[in-house]
Amino acid sequence: MDKNSLYEILEVSKKATQQQIKKSYREKANIYHPDKGGNKDTFVKIQIAYRVLSDKKKRKQYDETGTWSDKELFSETERAIQILAELYETIIVKADINEHTDLKKMIIEALKNNATKIEDNINKRETKITYLKNLLGKLPNKNKHKESLFDKVTRNTILKLENVIKPAKQELKIIKIAIAEMKQYDSVFESFRAMETVAAGMIRIVSTNSSHITTSSTN
Repeated sequence: MDKNSLYEILEVSKKATQQQIKKSYREKANIYHPDKGGNKDTFVKIQIAYRVLSDKKKRKQYDETGTWSDKELFSETERAIQILAELYETIIVKADINEHTDLKKMIIEALKNNATKIEDNINKRETKITYLKNLLGKLPNKNKHKESLFDKVTRNTILKLENVIKPAKQELKIIKIAIAEMKQYDSVFESFRAMETVAAGMIRIVSTNSSHITTSSTN
């Protein structure tokens, strides 16, 4: 990766001050913001460039390695919203939907299915770790001053599994936040069904009143 790429995105030099970086960011964000007709991908790049270069620690890491961690750039809520946006876009582009499709329900179900898969994988790995921990010491080295080769391999395997579980748990947490965020939105389909229920109730009332009137007239 070109170490100057983030600087080039904001069109500032590598020696730019924080004020210069902020000024350039505001100008470009104003131009490329999607709400103002700007390009979404370009706007995201501007956001990333600013979040890296405006943070002294992240900027130092970027200057030295040319890399950064996306997970550290955005809050959990921002990442959850990003997941919702990407999932929604996938559904409206690829899924067979129409005016009767309950998009809110579809999105929540997709998130819950994904969460279930992640939880299953986490549980399987945690069960494996428990089993591996019980293996420690089963094949000890006769030389008590040397660690058993098999214990060493087992510990390394446990570490690898733990390194997989940690981000998986974080991803699961983000998905649960996304589900909570999604529940804040009204479903047009739910509103439609509510209107149908009200309409049905009105029809029953009218029918009852009509019957009452007819009966009264007959009497």
